[in-house]
Amino acid sequence: MKRTPWFNADVLPVHAGRYEWQCNNVSMGIQQAFFNGVRWWTRTDFEPTATCKHCQWRGLTEKAKEQK
Repeated sequence: MKRTPWFNADVLPVHAGRYEWQCNNVSMGIQQAFFNGVRWWTRTDFEPTATCKHCQWRGLTEKAKEQK
């Protein structure tokens, strides 16, 4: 699947859904984050923060296909 370029965390996604994110200030690699249309949610203590200039997110360039 093709992914979008990385966006800074102060730019919010247009669509709710699952995204990849990373914080270049913390060495934890690429993580999964969920955006509900208003705010980010993750399964860790860290989440993309608009005030952090090191946080970035990216998504898919097209909608993922349903798996059967």
